Amino acid sequence: MSAIDIAQVLFSSEFKITDKIYVRHSTVGDVVRLGEEHYFQILQTLTAIPSDEKYLLWQNGIDWMEISDLEFFSMMVKTLSVEESQVFLPGIDFKKFELYKRPDGDIVFADKRQSIVMDAYSHKRMLDTLCQIHRIKKKVEKAGNATTKRILIEEDRDKKKLAASQHKEYKSTLMPLISSMVNRSGFKYDYETIRDLRFGQFMDSVARLQLIVSTDQLISGIYAGNVDTKKLDKKKLDWTREI
Repeated sequence: MSAIDIAQVLFSSEFKITDKIYVRHSTVGDVVRLGEEHYFQILQTLTAIPSDEKYLLWQNGIDWMEISDLEFFSMMVKTLSVEESQVFLPGIDFKKFELYKRPDGDIVFADKRQSIVMDAYSHKRMLDTLCQIHRIKKKVEKAGNATTKRILIEEDRDKKKLAASQHKEYKSTLMPLISSMVNRSGFKYDYETIRDLRFGQFMDSVARLQLIVSTDQLISGIYAGNVDTKKLDKKKLDWTREI
């Protein structure tokens, strides 16, 4: 399975998954238009994997380790409207998709009327692309025995119940970043023009600026004699290093 090209993702307005499936690289303005909480709820639905919902699956008689990512995806996306899914996957109506088994035994999720087919490979590319854009890291969890499985399910249950009981008002994580960046000298966007900036590009700028600031502070500490250079990893002085 080929890796996702980071440069292609960041510089593309749409990233080709198959001949008929494209991941749209959403903008900061899309988040503002939809509302941050709603935007990330849709994203969570599209990027969820079985390990994210161990307890939910168990309640429905499904072992999270026995269901494929594609099969789980087919369950989750049925809740999305066309208006919601097209923010990330234009031209796709998942309510028209069904699971099918090919003659070779492989499972596909497809809209036969429009000949749109998503298999395990294309689903993985779609998932990796969305995660790359939004800096999401997925953790696949496997249980080696029945006891570990029970513990992981109970932990997921307790986490979900705690979150539901707290009823916390949604707190924006994006607005503090936008405010910080547009008020930072050298950042070339203001509150109006930042709307058109691709989300992945914006998050890359945030991460790079944080790295530059920390590098400058480290260098200042060296000149001030507050940093022991003998123990210093010299790579930390390179603000162009990989984030």
